[in-house]
Amino acid sequence: MVGSKRRSPSGKIWKPISVPGTYTKKPREAQGFLEILQAPVKGIQGSIEIILFVLISGGFMFVFNQTGAMLKGVRSLAYSMKGKEHWLIAIFTSIFSFFGASYGMAEETFIFYPILVPLFLAAGYDLLVPLAVIFGGANIGGIASFSNPFSTIIASDSAGVDWNDGLPARVALWAIITTCLVIYT
Repeated sequence: MVGSKRRSPSGKIWKPISVPGTYTKKPREAQGFLEILQAPVKGIQGSIEIILFVLISGGFMFVFNQTGAMLKGVRSLAYSMKGKEHWLIAIFTSIFSFFGASYGMAEETFIFYPILVPLFLAAGYDLLVPLAVIFGGANIGGIASFSNPFSTIIASDSAGVDWNDGLPARVALWAIITTCLVIYT
């Protein structure tokens, strides 16, 4: 599959883009043994930003969890919130939403369930509240992401547009949607 490529006349798109209607079928080329061996290396080379980001952020979350800093912080917050437990919803939803919007936190939330579910149950809430706070917060953040490397930065880079375009509007949208989730929860 081949299409002609051009750069945007406005100068905003800095990567070559495909021009609609210029598709032509490329003749088949057999892949030799060497090309098959090189395919994984070429794939890794083309996605190195994503691979490094996942390794670094996953390592950070592992170390953060292993040091016990997270557990100590949650315990300290629980003691200081006696009588004001409803603020736990706003605080943790905002935190998870921010991490979802800023770096795409999703599967990393699994480590928080064993810590936060007992906290919310002890505060008198049912099991759906920690689910809404953790899962809902991270996913709402992902939906309204303002700097998520996957859905914002890499996607913008692939499309050839600057990811900073519309940043204030995305931050405002994130704040509004997060506030709606806090009120709903």
